[in-house]
Amino acid sequence: MKADAFEGGHRIPFIVRCPGKIKPDSQCSEPITLTNLLATCAGILNTKLAENEGEDSNNILPLLLGNTSEYERPEALIQNSSSGFFVIRKGDWKLILGLGSGGFSKPESYQQKAGEAPGQLFNIKNDPSETKNMYLLRYPEKVEELNAILKKYKETGISRQ
Repeated sequence: MKADAFEGGHRIPFIVRCPGKIKPDSQCSEPITLTNLLATCAGILNTKLAENEGEDSNNILPLLLGNTSEYERPEALIQNSSSGFFVIRKGDWKLILGLGSGGFSKPESYQQKAGEAPGQLFNIKNDPSETKNMYLLRYPEKVEELNAILKKYKETGISRQ
């Protein structure tokens, strides 16, 4: 079980083997989620999902086959910690709606103090260990952008284009 909202709680390898289809020893750094398996299996079977099936699933088959230009990248990735902290990742940016790990690491959560940000924003390319919370410090517009995407996904239930 992946529990924390931090990268260590979500970043895991995904290993695929398909002789004759997937090039051995190939790698892809595109972030994906396990919810993509439904749309990917449908893609393998050349079956189209109905509008209300797998709304949060994206077909990663083009990535697996090395056809990165054919991959329909989602606007953002949504994850949850085990205690329900929403996590939204877009590009190099990651917003955690809550304070603490949201999982097993201490502190799991804590109350916002005066002048403290109510959540966590990290540039995971520049700060992969998530040590510099930039929620209010320098990028309030990024917090607003990511919150708007999450709100849209919650309202529509759809994250695929």
